[in-house]
Amino acid sequence: MKHILLFLLGMLAHPASSLADSAVLPQKIEVFTNRALPVTGLEQTVRRFPGERLKIFDLDAVAALEHDISVGLPADPAEAKRIAAQRMSTLTPDRILHFARAYQGVIQAKRYGLTMFPAVVFDGGHSVVYGETDLAVALGLYHAWKAQRGNAP
Repeated sequence: MKHILLFLLGMLAHPASSLADSAVLPQKIEVFTNRALPVTGLEQTVRRFPGERLKIFDLDAVAALEHDISVGLPADPAEAKRIAAQRMSTLTPDRILHFARAYQGVIQAKRYGLTMFPAVVFDGGHSVVYGETDLAVALGLYHAWKAQRGNAP
């Protein structure tokens, strides 16, 4: 019993770095960027934020998809509308999912009121790092902000 108590007291006094890191890790990260500003530091971040905890939104995706639909449309607005509608009606489920995902990023960016890009949003808009696409750097800034506010372990 004495050894278990000493072990627990030791853990409390000197927590493992992974335990300390998890205490200040955000629950969710959303990255809003475009193709000209690719995200770096993904590999190490993905391991720490599995599943839906990390989302990357390419804000150029909507324009690219709309361009694909509108290529070669005639100048006549009524005819262009008819052809575009026809093209939209023949989209595959996978392509529809691409559209939905692309628009989700634009809608979410507006919901957060983001004013510049790239932007890394933590915990549903609780904090934002603008101008950074390196996730390791953005996480470092997030940790520094949390420590400054007294929210770090």
